[in-house]
Amino acid sequence: MELLTLSFIILILKITLSILPLIFGFFLITSSNQTKRKIRGKVCSRLFGINNAIPLHKFSRFLYVVGGLSILFGLMAGWYLVLRNFV
Repeated sequence: MELLTLSFIILILKITLSILPLIFGFFLITSSNQTKRKIRGKVCSRLFGINNAIPLHKFSRFLYVVGGLSILFGLMAGWYLVLRNFV
């Protein structure tokens, strides 16, 4: 019996597609203000050329929304890809 079959690889990919958005969403929601400032600095410097083009409270709200949508996507993907066949 082979350990690495095509169906096992597909299952690993499905689990990965459902877990990674959850982890990313929880990271965005639970990260500290210092981490959010660093993320804002990188994003603003790449997009606009200056570090503080977007106010922190608006960027923080945007990160909460993206984190929530990412968690929602991860839960829906987990249900549709992995758990749908068991229920």
